[in-house]
Amino acid sequence: MMTEDTRQLVEQYLEADRKYTLYVQRMEEKLQQVTDERDRLATEREQLAKENERLATAKDLADKKRIHTTKERDRLAKENERLKRILFSNPNKAVYSMKNSPRGVALIINNVNFRGLPSRVEAEADTDRLATVFSSFGFIVKTLEDLDHSKMVDVMIKQGEDDHSNYDCFICCIMSHGTTGKVFSSNGVGLDIRELIKPLNAHNCTTLKGKPKLFFIQACQGERHQSPERTDSLFDAAVTSTFIAKEADIFYGLATVPGYTAIRHDYGAPYVHHLASTLERFGRTHDLLTMMTMVNNNMNASEQGRLVSSFHSTLRKKVYLCKVT
Repeated sequence: MMTEDTRQLVEQYLEADRKYTLYVQRMEEKLQQVTDERDRLATEREQLAKENERLATAKDLADKKRIHTTKERDRLAKENERLKRILFSNPNKAVYSMKNSPRGVALIINNVNFRGLPSRVEAEADTDRLATVFSSFGFIVKTLEDLDHSKMVDVMIKQGEDDHSNYDCFICCIMSHGTTGKVFSSNGVGLDIRELIKPLNAHNCTTLKGKPKLFFIQACQGERHQSPERTDSLFDAAVTSTFIAKEADIFYGLATVPGYTAIRHDYGAPYVHHLASTLERFGRTHDLLTMMTMVNNNMNASEQGRLVSSFHSTLRKKVYLCKVT
């Protein structure tokens, strides 16, 4: 039979063994947790390595694509310049020089409100359309609105008196009511277009001699209707073409054909819309007459064949609005 001392020693041993067992279990649990964390970190490290490899591959592909795109852009730019040199140096395809900066003056006259005549509703936006596109080609844009007959005449005389020696081209856009061969001032006076632009001919403005002078007219040229839409017409007139220039280097662009009205929509004039969009899209690659043929086609197509614009030219060479040396 155990003595009391022996029994106490056994109990102490058993308690120490129990505590040790619990300690070992806790250590094993912690070891397992550390092992699991190590494995998790190893897995994450492996995943990160794969992601870094994927990103490096993607970056390499992106760099190669960027280099390829840059080379292709440079190649196309060089090819474009090469084609320009071939085109502009071809003696059989003479081109007006367009090397000065500014390129020239682009005068825009938009008569919207009239005394005694109906207003040209929704016509104001056309000024901005034309101003934006001509300024993009390096022209000095001058916009005027609601000019009476004396101011319209004075403006054209002033342009004819100005020195255009350092310019390559002159552009004038007139938007108003009209009839055959005429446009109307804001006080209702009909002005003969050929007389109005006479101060800018080679005789009166020698600094524009031999240089292209481009006139774009958004105004009716008669009373006959190509379309039942809102028009810029006031009076009837004989169907005769008055746009026959008596000298070289003149271009007339008309929103309609002689004897017919020119329409406007809620967004403005279709002719101005197609003119501005065509010049903006193709003005750095196509010559003027090619683009104006596009305008004629777009006018006809967009209005279901009911409308057509027109132009008359005595230009001796091709006109490119982009830089041509």
